[in-house]
Amino acid sequence: MQVQKVIRNKLVSMAGFTLTEVLVVLCLFALLSGFFLNCFVFAMNQYHHSIALMELEDNLGNAMDWLSADLADTIAVLECKADGLSLQTAEKKIYYTTGTDTQAKEHFYDLTGKIFYRREHTQKNRQPMANFITGFYITYYDEKGTLTSYAANVKMVEILLEGTWNDTVLSKRLAVRLSGSDYL
Repeated sequence: MQVQKVIRNKLVSMAGFTLTEVLVVLCLFALLSGFFLNCFVFAMNQYHHSIALMELEDNLGNAMDWLSADLADTIAVLECKADGLSLQTAEKKIYYTTGTDTQAKEHFYDLTGKIFYRREHTQKNRQPMANFITGFYITYYDEKGTLTSYAANVKMVEILLEGTWNDTVLSKRLAVRLSGSDYL
């Protein structure tokens, strides 16, 4: 009889956790898991935000580099259009326009806008310079710095490129005299 009591006491002391203890541990684990999941989601959103803004900044910078190089060599503006830029250099004609972006949905973040294209008169197809451009604004000035709409009078071109993601608008501005050496 005494041996049975000793064995029973031994078994009771070796019993596992109670149901209440297990439920408390599971609740704490669920709360911590939810907290860490929210932290991870926040970090991923911040990462996507910074990647999208860096890509947008790169696109605007690349487009402005091309425009700057072409405008430096420009001897005349062919047409004063609001939605496109037609330039004449010593060797070639160059056209800048925007078009529909078919690859916008291929990113894991949603950047909207258009593709910025460059085409030389000897090329059949346009070259994409930058995507996610939401604004392409061109202003033409004569030698006095007055706005003009006559291509023959244009002595300076000002270009503003914009890209937008969420509520953030990035823009690049360039103003170049057609002589090519006098940047503003």
